[in-house]
Amino acid sequence: MDKHARKVDVVVHANMLLTIKMMLESSSLITLNEWFATGIDAVILLLICSKLLKQKYKNKELIFITIIGLLCSYSSITVGNFYLFFAYLFIIAMKGVNLYQMLSYRIIVKIGVIAVHVIIFMLNSLLDSGRISTVVRNGVIRYDFFLGQPNTCQMYILWTSIELIFVIYERLKAGHLCLIFAINVIFYMFTNSNTSIILLILLMLFVIGEKYNSACIKRVYSEIASKGFGLLSILFAIIVATYEKVPEAVRVLYRLLDKFFTGRIAYGAYAYHLYGFSIVGQGVQFPGLRQWMGQWFDSLYLDNSYCWLLMGYGIIFILLISFFLLKYIEYMNEIEKICVAIMVLYAVTESYALDVSKCFPLMIIGCVYYRVKGMQEQYANSY
Repeated sequence: MDKHARKVDVVVHANMLLTIKMMLESSSLITLNEWFATGIDAVILLLICSKLLKQKYKNKELIFITIIGLLCSYSSITVGNFYLFFAYLFIIAMKGVNLYQMLSYRIIVKIGVIAVHVIIFMLNSLLDSGRISTVVRNGVIRYDFFLGQPNTCQMYILWTSIELIFVIYERLKAGHLCLIFAINVIFYMFTNSNTSIILLILLMLFVIGEKYNSACIKRVYSEIASKGFGLLSILFAIIVATYEKVPEAVRVLYRLLDKFFTGRIAYGAYAYHLYGFSIVGQGVQFPGLRQWMGQWFDSLYLDNSYCWLLMGYGIIFILLISFFLLKYIEYMNEIEKICVAIMVLYAVTESYALDVSKCFPLMIIGCVYYRVKGMQEQYANSY
């Protein structure tokens, strides 16, 4: 991949638009007009389609891509959420796209949007603190900087940091890591978002381990990147399917696990109780205030990406993502493996792992696919 290419692919523009749109939809400072948002989606689709029409496909490849596209369309329409559909579009449109360039532009956009929200937050804290919304968890006041909720805000900080590390990885210095860590910790003091700070620490360990050529750490993140998605899907499938059937001793363990993941296990199990597993997609909606297994549910959150796929989008997509990660791991460079590993772990506590405007590693699958295809074509042409 040419990191210094100057030509900007239309897919990069499409991704910038999607990123801006999703960040504005998270913001509580403005209300994005529905027609305007739909118009942005239409422009994104036009840009990507213009790219796809120029790409050449073999017959088998075209059939496979079409079938997956139809499945993603059906599932997204059924679920009423289009994260997966846009992920599919960007993955198959990554041919010739400079991911380093794309993320460089994303970083500028995201830092700009975050900076505006932080400045307005600071001004309000000085002039009109009543406008600042807060969330209290275990006696700790949490702030969101007008970016939806504390976890969402910290998520933007975390993934902007990961994108920056990805872009400057070859010239990454200890000072860069210290600065990135400090910024994340400062935001953590306000958001108290544990998932993001834990994953940041793991990211730092993986990066430092790779830089010092630690075989053990390299093996850890490589195994997570290649097999983690499939294994964690199986693990959560077993837990939610057996949640109400296991002996009391095991249920105690499940409850401890649920407490550690702040209710995500119970919500997943309740969704399974209501809907069961999905193959290619089903609507998952909350039926109203209910008591189940001695616990009251006043909503139905599936923050766990694996549960979203198991009960919502469909198991078929777990199989596809797991297959491609396992198949192409050997063709990824070290920072790509690290980013995929962080995505796999991030998916345990957030559904954003499927949203390529926030969490980019799924697009690495497309990059590596076309990289391998190019190598194969070059090899074939040499004979």
